[in-house]
Formats: sequence, structure tokens, C-alpha cells
Amino acid sequence: MANYTTVSSSGGGGTRLFNVAEDVVNLIAYYDTPLLQMRFAYNWQSEIQREGGTTFSGSSTRSAPYDQLDFSGAIRPIDGLELRFEAFNLTNSRREEFVGVEQLGQLVSYDGRTYAVSATVKW
Repeated sequence: MANYTTVSSSGGGGTRLFNVAEDVVNLIAYYDTPLLQMRFAYNWQSEIQREGGTTFSGSSTRSAPYDQLDFSGAIRPIDGLELRFEAFNLTNSRREEFVGVEQLGQLVSYDGRTYAVSATVKW
């Protein structure tokens, strides 16, 4: 599955909608049978304008483009048992915000890669 969304907005002085990426791409590949399930999900978004002209320098706060790849999978070896593995942020991406230009960093959010393993038993 694939999805592309674009949002066009403009205002005085080049202001755009706050907290909205102009371009967003989502790609999902999956495989699903009674025995095995696998899903890869990729998301990319363009730069986001967070605030307009409210900083000390008068520049807007913006978020840099961001992408992330996630995986989830499960195996059902017998009826009533499911073993699941999930991995988030395989691209090891971090979110960055800056004021005006990228050299004036304001915030970095980094979760790193995250993994989860679980088992579900139904009777």
C-alpha cells in the first residue's frame, strides 16, 4: 500500500499552516497467512513549521524532515499461540527542531531503535 499527501497553504510573509507537513509519504508492505504475519511500514514527512515569529530572533521554529521504518511480525505455530516481534524506528532517526536555520538547533528528540517481543495464549 502507498499513500502520498500534499497540503498547500500560504499566508502573509510566506507563513504556512502550523504543525502540518506539506508532504507526507506512507508505504506499507505486508504478508499475512494463518501461520505467519509480517508488516513493514515506512513514513516520511517534509519540514514542519511549528511557530511563526515568536522566538527571540523573530524567526519561525521548524522541524526538519523526518522518516521512520517500523516492522511487526508474528508466527502462530499452533492453534491458540501467537509469538510476536516488533521493531520501531529501524532507520534510527531523530526529530530535530531549529529556529530559522538548521544551525540554530532548539530541540532534538531521539528514541533510538525499540524492540518488543510478546507471546499470546488463547484457550
